[in-house]
Amino acid sequence: MPYALTLPLDRYAVIHVQQVEQALAGSTRADHLLQPSEAPCLTLAVFPDCAPICDIWAAVLREAETWSAIDLVLDAIGESSGRPRTVWLASVKSEALDGFHSLLIAALRGFIVHPYYLPDRWMPQITLFPKGLPSGARLEDALAAWGGEIHIRLEQLELVRLQPLEILQVQALRSSVSTHSPIEIPGPGYRMVSDAAVDSC
Repeated sequence: MPYALTLPLDRYAVIHVQQVEQALAGSTRADHLLQPSEAPCLTLAVFPDCAPICDIWAAVLREAETWSAIDLVLDAIGESSGRPRTVWLASVKSEALDGFHSLLIAALRGFIVHPYYLPDRWMPQITLFPKGLPSGARLEDALAAWGGEIHIRLEQLELVRLQPLEILQVQALRSSVSTHSPIEIPGPGYRMVSDAAVDSC
């Protein structure tokens, strides 16, 4: 399965995003909801399943000590025009996030990164129901639960395996003063790190 580098949302943002997801799910079956291992996150780069993930993580760690946590605002919601149908939450323009992403991609020079995630094409957004919306889901229901801007705090970088999602490595970002609490995602949205995967590198 492919691999990715992601920034998980803080717990308050996760709760807000899950409210939008639940509104989309409506009265449909509960198994359409995101599973706890698939908490919302911002994807920075995706690699093929043959990628040398230990080398990739080593390249990240050589630079990561200088990278700081990021405050971000999600201010737009929309629906994809393709198939499967998905809903996305997009962020306001952020020089801090754009700079972080550019530094990350520069650190990954020499590795194969999906072209969608290169700096000139990447669009920072949170995708809801990436495998497709539940049958009967309406964007109007998501808008009703949206309630406006979602302020998020991005405090750690994760290397994950996709489909199904499994966290392989975690790197905390340097903190600055913030009113947000550290990332703790209780109940739905809680994700465990695989000890075996961490030890493998």
